[in-house]
Amino acid sequence: MSREVATTANSGYWRVGGTWVGGVAPDLDLVDAQILDMHMVTIDEELIIPPVAAVMVRDGGTLSTNCFPAVRLRGALLVEAFGAVQNNGGIIVEGGLLSLPINAYFANAGGSLICNAAGTPPAAPTLAVAQLTATSLRAAIDGDDGATNHLFLAAGSGAAWTAAGDCAGDGDIDVIDLTTGQVYLLVAASSLGGVYGPPSAVQALMLTVADDGTPAGSLSIPLALLRTSLASCPRFRAWIGATGAEEEQQASALARIYVGAAETWARPYILVGEIADYQAVVSASGVSNVFDHRGGLRASFEADAGGGEPGAELLAFANAVGEILDELKERAGLGGYLNVIGVGLDEGPVRCARDETDGAAEREDYWQATARIEWR
Repeated sequence: MSREVATTANSGYWRVGGTWVGGVAPDLDLVDAQILDMHMVTIDEELIIPPVAAVMVRDGGTLSTNCFPAVRLRGALLVEAFGAVQNNGGIIVEGGLLSLPINAYFANAGGSLICNAAGTPPAAPTLAVAQLTATSLRAAIDGDDGATNHLFLAAGSGAAWTAAGDCAGDGDIDVIDLTTGQVYLLVAASSLGGVYGPPSAVQALMLTVADDGTPAGSLSIPLALLRTSLASCPRFRAWIGATGAEEEQQASALARIYVGAAETWARPYILVGEIADYQAVVSASGVSNVFDHRGGLRASFEADAGGGEPGAELLAFANAVGEILDELKERAGLGGYLNVIGVGLDEGPVRCARDETDGAAEREDYWQATARIEWR
Protein backbone atom coordinates (compact mmCIF):
# COMPACT_ATOMS: atom_id res chain seq x y z
CA MET A 1 0.00 0.00 0.00
CA SER A 2 1.22 3.50 -0.79
CA ARG A 3 2.02 5.87 2.06
CA GLU A 4 0.23 9.18 2.52
CA VAL A 5 2.02 12.19 1.01
CA ALA A 6 2.42 15.57 2.72
CA THR A 7 2.22 18.42 0.18
CA THR A 8 3.58 21.95 0.30
CA ALA A 9 1.13 24.84 0.53
CA ASN A 10 3.72 27.50 -0.26
CA SER A 11 7.42 28.27 0.10
CA GLY A 12 8.97 28.25 3.57
CA TYR A 13 11.06 26.31 6.07
CA TRP A 14 10.58 22.54 6.25
CA ARG A 15 10.04 22.58 10.01
CA VAL A 16 7.32 25.26 9.90
CA GLY A 17 3.77 23.94 9.81
CA GLY A 18 2.55 26.79 7.63
CA THR A 19 4.70 25.53 4.77
CA TRP A 20 2.50 22.43 4.45
CA VAL A 21 -1.09 21.69 3.58
CA GLY A 22 -2.82 20.96 6.87
CA GLY A 23 -0.44 23.16 8.87
CA VAL A 24 1.81 20.37 10.20
CA ALA A 25 5.39 19.61 9.15
CA PRO A 26 5.63 16.01 7.85
CA ASP A 27 6.84 13.18 10.07
CA LEU A 28 8.81 11.10 7.55
CA ASP A 29 8.50 8.01 9.70
CA LEU A 30 4.79 8.11 8.86
CA VAL A 31 4.38 9.89 5.51
CA ASP A 32 6.25 10.84 2.35
CA ALA A 33 6.54 14.47 1.25
CA GLN A 34 6.41 16.41 -2.01
CA ILE A 35 7.45 19.94 -2.96
CA LEU A 36 5.24 21.43 -5.65
CA ASP A 37 5.89 23.76 -8.58
CA MET A 38 6.94 27.33 -7.60
CA HIS A 39 7.58 26.29 -3.98
CA MET A 40 11.04 26.47 -2.34
CA VAL A 41 11.42 24.58 0.94
CA THR A 42 14.49 25.31 3.06
CA ILE A 43 15.98 22.90 5.59
CA ASP A 44 17.78 24.78 8.38
CA GLU A 45 18.07 21.96 10.90
CA GLU A 46 19.03 18.33 10.48
CA LEU A 47 16.44 16.22 8.68
CA ILE A 48 16.67 12.43 8.49
CA ILE A 49 14.93 10.79 5.55
CA PRO A 50 14.42 7.25 6.90
CA PRO A 51 14.59 4.10 4.71
CA VAL A 52 10.81 3.89 4.50
CA ALA A 53 10.37 7.47 3.26
CA ALA A 54 10.55 9.32 -0.04
CA VAL A 55 10.85 13.08 -0.56
CA MET A 56 9.79 14.21 -4.05
CA VAL A 57 10.80 17.51 -5.64
CA ARG A 58 8.24 18.10 -8.36
CA ASP A 59 8.70 19.86 -11.71
CA GLY A 60 9.40 23.51 -10.80
CA GLY A 61 9.89 22.83 -7.09
CA THR A 62 13.10 23.49 -5.13
CA LEU A 63 14.65 21.91 -2.03
CA SER A 64 17.26 24.14 -0.38
CA THR A 65 19.66 23.23 2.44
CA ASN A 66 21.05 25.83 4.84
CA CYS A 67 22.91 23.91 7.57
CA PHE A 68 25.33 21.02 7.98
CA PRO A 69 24.31 18.33 7.91
CA ALA A 70 20.92 19.35 6.55
CA VAL A 71 19.86 15.95 5.23
CA ARG A 72 20.84 12.43 6.17
CA LEU A 73 19.54 10.43 3.24
CA ARG A 74 18.63 6.87 4.20
CA GLY A 75 15.49 6.67 2.08
CA ALA A 76 14.80 8.28 -1.30
CA LEU A 77 15.20 11.86 -2.55
CA LEU A 78 13.52 11.88 -5.97
CA VAL A 79 13.95 15.01 -8.09
CA GLU A 80 11.73 15.26 -11.17
CA ALA A 81 12.79 16.81 -14.47
CA PHE A 82 13.02 20.60 -13.96
CA GLY A 83 12.97 20.16 -10.20
CA ALA A 84 15.95 21.58 -8.26
CA VAL A 85 18.15 21.02 -5.22
CA GLN A 86 20.20 23.98 -3.96
CA ASN A 87 22.72 22.53 -1.55
CA ASN A 88 23.99 25.44 0.55
CA GLY A 89 24.62 23.20 3.57
CA GLY A 90 25.22 19.47 3.40
CA ILE A 91 23.59 16.26 2.25
CA ILE A 92 24.98 12.98 3.53
CA VAL A 93 23.87 9.91 1.60
CA GLU A 94 23.73 7.09 4.12
CA GLY A 95 22.58 4.24 1.93
CA GLY A 96 19.70 6.19 0.44
CA LEU A 97 18.73 6.91 -3.16
CA LEU A 98 19.30 10.31 -4.78
CA SER A 99 17.54 10.32 -8.16
CA LEU A 100 18.36 13.11 -10.63
CA PRO A 101 16.84 12.47 -14.09
CA ILE A 102 17.61 14.41 -17.26
CA ASN A 103 16.85 18.15 -16.82
CA ALA A 104 16.84 17.96 -13.01
CA TYR A 105 19.03 20.62 -11.37
CA PHE A 106 21.50 20.04 -8.51
CA ALA A 107 23.76 22.87 -7.37
CA ASN A 108 26.40 22.68 -4.64
CA ALA A 109 26.21 26.35 -3.73
CA GLY A 110 28.91 26.19 -1.06
CA GLY A 111 27.49 22.98 0.37
CA SER A 112 28.77 19.42 0.57
CA LEU A 113 27.45 16.17 -0.87
CA ILE A 114 28.93 13.20 0.99
CA CYS A 115 28.33 9.55 0.16
CA ASN A 116 29.65 7.65 3.17
CA ALA A 117 27.84 4.32 2.94
CA ALA A 118 30.21 1.38 2.79
CA GLY A 119 30.18 -1.17 -0.01
CA THR A 120 29.73 -1.27 -3.74
CA PRO A 121 26.41 -0.13 -5.18
CA PRO A 122 24.47 -2.83 -7.02
CA ALA A 123 23.78 -2.47 -10.73
CA ALA A 124 20.54 -1.05 -12.03
CA PRO A 125 17.88 -3.78 -12.03
CA THR A 126 15.68 -4.67 -14.96
CA LEU A 127 11.98 -3.97 -14.60
CA ALA A 128 9.08 -5.54 -16.49
CA VAL A 129 5.51 -4.43 -15.80
CA ALA A 130 2.28 -6.24 -16.68
CA GLN A 131 -1.36 -5.67 -15.93
CA LEU A 132 -3.12 -8.17 -13.63
CA THR A 133 -6.64 -6.75 -13.51
CA ALA A 134 -8.31 -3.46 -14.39
CA THR A 135 -7.10 -2.10 -11.03
CA SER A 136 -3.82 -3.92 -10.36
CA LEU A 137 -0.42 -4.62 -11.90
CA ARG A 138 2.63 -6.80 -11.34
CA ALA A 139 6.23 -5.57 -11.46
CA ALA A 140 8.92 -8.21 -12.08
CA ILE A 141 12.36 -7.03 -10.89
CA ASP A 142 15.66 -8.74 -11.68
CA GLY A 143 18.70 -7.33 -9.86
CA ASP A 144 22.09 -8.31 -8.48
CA ASP A 145 22.39 -11.41 -6.31
CA GLY A 146 21.63 -10.71 -2.67
CA ALA A 147 20.18 -7.25 -3.33
CA THR A 148 16.88 -5.92 -2.06
CA ASN A 149 14.75 -4.52 -4.86
CA HIS A 150 12.53 -1.48 -4.36
CA LEU A 151 9.62 -0.31 -6.53
CA PHE A 152 8.44 3.30 -6.90
CA LEU A 153 5.24 4.40 -8.65
CA ALA A 154 3.73 7.68 -9.92
CA ALA A 155 0.19 8.20 -11.23
CA GLY A 156 1.23 10.08 -14.38
CA SER A 157 4.15 12.26 -15.38
CA GLY A 158 3.20 15.15 -13.10
CA ALA A 159 2.46 13.08 -9.98
CA ALA A 160 4.63 12.37 -6.97
CA TRP A 161 6.70 9.19 -6.77
CA THR A 162 5.69 6.92 -3.92
CA ALA A 163 7.14 3.69 -2.55
CA ALA A 164 5.09 0.78 -3.93
CA GLY A 165 6.83 -2.18 -2.29
CA ASP A 166 10.07 -4.15 -2.13
CA CYS A 167 11.26 -7.73 -2.32
CA ALA A 168 14.33 -9.60 -1.10
CA GLY A 169 16.10 -10.78 -4.23
CA ASP A 170 14.52 -11.14 -7.63
CA GLY A 171 10.76 -11.42 -7.62
CA ASP A 172 7.38 -9.90 -8.30
CA ILE A 173 5.67 -7.01 -6.54
CA ASP A 174 1.89 -6.73 -6.95
CA VAL A 175 0.29 -3.28 -6.66
CA ILE A 176 -3.47 -3.16 -6.10
CA ASP A 177 -6.27 -0.60 -5.67
CA LEU A 178 -5.23 1.39 -8.75
CA THR A 179 -7.45 3.33 -11.18
CA THR A 180 -8.61 1.99 -14.54
CA GLY A 181 -7.62 4.33 -17.36
CA GLN A 182 -4.73 5.91 -15.43
CA VAL A 183 -1.21 5.86 -16.88
CA TYR A 184 1.23 4.71 -14.20
CA LEU A 185 4.99 5.25 -14.25
CA LEU A 186 7.21 2.74 -12.44
CA VAL A 187 10.90 2.58 -11.64
CA ALA A 188 12.98 0.14 -9.58
CA ALA A 189 16.24 0.42 -7.66
CA SER A 190 18.33 -2.15 -5.80
CA SER A 191 20.13 -1.80 -2.46
CA LEU A 192 22.88 -3.96 -1.02
CA GLY A 193 24.17 -3.47 2.51
CA GLY A 194 22.35 -0.16 2.75
CA VAL A 195 23.88 1.13 -0.49
CA TYR A 196 21.49 2.03 -3.32
CA GLY A 197 22.42 1.54 -6.95
CA PRO A 198 21.17 3.44 -10.00
CA PRO A 199 17.48 3.14 -10.95
CA SER A 200 16.07 1.05 -13.77
CA ALA A 201 14.57 2.55 -16.90
CA VAL A 202 11.13 4.05 -16.30
CA GLN A 203 8.22 1.90 -17.46
CA ALA A 204 4.75 3.20 -18.32
CA LEU A 205 1.50 1.24 -18.16
CA MET A 206 -2.14 2.26 -18.70
CA LEU A 207 -4.63 0.01 -16.94
CA THR A 208 -7.47 -1.05 -19.25
CA VAL A 209 -10.31 -3.52 -19.13
CA ALA A 210 -10.82 -6.73 -21.08
CA ASP A 211 -11.53 -6.43 -24.82
CA ASP A 212 -15.15 -7.61 -24.58
CA GLY A 213 -16.90 -4.47 -25.79
CA THR A 214 -16.19 -2.55 -22.60
CA PRO A 215 -14.10 0.65 -22.80
CA ALA A 216 -10.37 0.24 -23.37
CA GLY A 217 -7.59 2.44 -24.70
CA SER A 218 -6.88 6.15 -24.86
CA LEU A 219 -10.12 7.11 -26.63
CA SER A 220 -12.81 4.97 -25.02
CA ILE A 221 -11.68 5.14 -21.40
CA PRO A 222 -12.03 8.96 -21.08
CA LEU A 223 -15.55 8.64 -22.51
CA ALA A 224 -16.41 5.93 -19.97
CA LEU A 225 -14.94 8.03 -17.15
CA LEU A 226 -17.08 11.00 -18.25
CA ARG A 227 -20.22 8.83 -18.03
CA THR A 228 -19.20 7.59 -14.59
CA SER A 229 -18.44 11.13 -13.41
CA LEU A 230 -21.75 12.56 -14.65
CA ALA A 231 -23.73 9.63 -13.25
CA SER A 232 -22.24 10.23 -9.80
CA CYS A 233 -23.44 13.87 -9.70
CA PRO A 234 -26.27 14.24 -7.14
CA ARG A 235 -27.88 16.99 -9.25
CA PHE A 236 -28.16 14.72 -12.29
CA ARG A 237 -29.58 11.91 -10.19
CA ALA A 238 -32.19 14.27 -8.76
CA TRP A 239 -32.97 15.58 -12.27
CA ILE A 240 -33.86 12.09 -13.53
CA GLY A 241 -35.55 11.04 -10.28
CA ALA A 242 -33.11 8.27 -9.34
CA THR A 243 -33.91 6.55 -6.03
CA GLY A 244 -32.73 3.62 -3.96
CA ALA A 245 -29.32 2.56 -2.75
CA GLU A 246 -26.09 4.04 -4.15
CA GLU A 247 -25.64 1.22 -6.66
CA GLU A 248 -29.24 1.57 -7.87
CA GLN A 249 -28.93 5.34 -8.31
CA GLN A 250 -25.66 4.98 -10.22
CA ALA A 251 -27.20 2.36 -12.53
CA SER A 252 -30.27 4.54 -13.14
CA ALA A 253 -28.07 7.53 -13.93
CA LEU A 254 -25.84 5.59 -16.32
CA ALA A 255 -28.95 4.37 -18.15
CA ARG A 256 -29.81 8.01 -18.96
CA ILE A 257 -26.34 8.91 -20.26
CA TYR A 258 -26.20 7.70 -23.84
CA VAL A 259 -23.20 7.09 -26.10
CA GLY A 260 -24.16 7.47 -29.73
CA ALA A 261 -27.65 6.45 -30.86
CA ALA A 262 -30.19 4.59 -28.79
CA GLU A 263 -33.43 2.81 -29.70
CA THR A 264 -35.36 4.78 -27.12
CA TRP A 265 -34.61 8.11 -25.51
CA ALA A 266 -35.98 9.10 -22.11
CA ARG A 267 -35.59 12.76 -21.22
CA PRO A 268 -33.99 14.30 -19.32
CA TYR A 269 -30.78 12.72 -20.53
CA ILE A 270 -27.17 13.43 -21.52
CA LEU A 271 -25.66 12.30 -24.81
CA VAL A 272 -21.86 12.01 -24.67
CA GLY A 273 -19.41 11.63 -27.54
CA GLU A 274 -15.92 12.33 -28.82
CA ILE A 275 -14.53 15.56 -30.26
CA ALA A 276 -11.71 15.08 -32.77
CA ASP A 277 -8.87 16.78 -30.93
CA TYR A 278 -7.22 13.92 -29.04
CA GLN A 279 -3.46 14.45 -28.54
CA ALA A 280 -0.63 12.44 -26.99
CA VAL A 281 2.71 14.22 -26.57
CA VAL A 282 5.92 13.11 -24.90
CA SER A 283 5.87 14.27 -21.28
CA ALA A 284 8.21 16.85 -19.82
CA SER A 285 9.88 14.10 -17.79
CA GLY A 286 12.07 13.38 -20.83
CA VAL A 287 11.25 9.66 -20.83
CA SER A 288 10.70 8.73 -24.47
CA ASN A 289 7.90 6.20 -23.94
CA VAL A 290 5.85 8.31 -21.48
CA PHE A 291 3.11 10.46 -22.99
CA ASP A 292 0.74 13.11 -21.67
CA HIS A 293 -2.76 12.54 -23.07
CA ARG A 294 -5.47 15.16 -23.51
CA GLY A 295 -8.61 15.63 -25.57
CA GLY A 296 -12.16 16.90 -25.76
CA LEU A 297 -15.56 15.29 -25.22
CA ARG A 298 -19.11 16.47 -25.85
CA ALA A 299 -22.03 16.33 -23.40
CA SER A 300 -25.43 17.28 -24.81
CA PHE A 301 -28.22 17.86 -22.27
CA GLU A 302 -31.91 17.57 -23.18
CA ALA A 303 -35.12 17.90 -21.16
CA ASP A 304 -38.75 18.02 -22.29
CA ALA A 305 -40.44 21.40 -22.30
CA GLY A 306 -43.20 21.54 -19.74
CA GLY A 307 -45.59 24.01 -21.31
CA GLY A 308 -44.99 26.57 -18.57
CA GLU A 309 -43.74 30.14 -18.73
CA PRO A 310 -40.71 30.03 -21.10
CA GLY A 311 -38.48 32.24 -18.98
CA ALA A 312 -39.01 30.13 -15.87
CA GLU A 313 -38.44 26.89 -17.80
CA LEU A 314 -35.24 28.25 -19.33
CA LEU A 315 -33.94 29.22 -15.90
CA ALA A 316 -34.79 25.80 -14.42
CA PHE A 317 -33.05 24.00 -17.31
CA ALA A 318 -29.98 26.27 -17.12
CA ASN A 319 -29.79 25.74 -13.35
CA ALA A 320 -29.79 21.96 -13.74
CA VAL A 321 -27.14 21.95 -16.46
CA GLY A 322 -24.92 24.43 -14.63
CA GLU A 323 -25.11 22.58 -11.31
CA ILE A 324 -24.29 19.24 -12.98
CA LEU A 325 -21.24 20.80 -14.67
CA ASP A 326 -20.16 22.31 -11.34
CA GLU A 327 -20.33 18.89 -9.67
CA LEU A 328 -18.42 17.37 -12.60
CA LYS A 329 -15.59 19.88 -12.03
CA GLU A 330 -15.50 19.04 -8.32
CA ARG A 331 -14.64 15.44 -9.21
CA ALA A 332 -11.77 16.36 -11.56
CA GLY A 333 -8.67 14.26 -10.90
CA LEU A 334 -10.25 12.08 -8.21
CA GLY A 335 -9.80 8.33 -8.52
CA GLY A 336 -12.26 6.74 -10.94
CA TYR A 337 -13.40 10.06 -12.42
CA LEU A 338 -12.40 12.03 -15.52
CA ASN A 339 -9.61 14.57 -14.96
CA VAL A 340 -11.47 17.59 -16.33
CA ILE A 341 -9.30 20.64 -17.08
CA GLY A 342 -11.85 22.80 -18.87
CA VAL A 343 -15.58 23.19 -19.53
CA GLY A 344 -17.22 25.34 -22.19
CA LEU A 345 -20.72 25.75 -23.61
CA ASP A 346 -20.93 25.25 -27.38
CA GLU A 347 -24.70 25.60 -27.71
CA GLY A 348 -27.69 26.73 -25.65
CA PRO A 349 -29.42 26.55 -23.32
CA VAL A 350 -32.16 26.95 -25.95
CA ARG A 351 -35.60 25.58 -26.70
CA CYS A 352 -35.72 23.35 -29.76
CA ALA A 353 -37.95 25.03 -32.35
CA ARG A 354 -40.82 22.79 -33.40
CA ASP A 355 -40.14 23.27 -37.09
CA GLU A 356 -36.53 22.13 -36.63
CA THR A 357 -37.30 18.80 -35.03
CA ASP A 358 -37.40 15.51 -36.92
CA GLY A 359 -40.30 14.44 -39.07
CA ALA A 360 -42.10 12.47 -36.40
CA ALA A 361 -45.89 12.53 -36.50
CA GLU A 362 -45.88 14.28 -33.12
CA ARG A 363 -43.41 17.14 -33.04
CA GLU A 364 -41.00 17.12 -30.12
CA ASP A 365 -40.61 20.14 -27.83
CA TYR A 366 -37.56 20.23 -25.55
CA TRP A 367 -34.70 22.28 -24.10
CA GLN A 368 -31.12 21.53 -25.06
CA ALA A 369 -27.54 22.59 -24.33
CA THR A 370 -24.19 21.19 -25.45
CA ALA A 371 -21.03 21.42 -23.32
CA ARG A 372 -17.45 20.82 -24.37
CA ILE A 373 -15.41 18.90 -21.77
CA GLU A 374 -11.60 19.13 -21.95
CA TRP A 375 -9.65 16.39 -20.18
CA ARG A 376 -6.05 15.38 -19.49
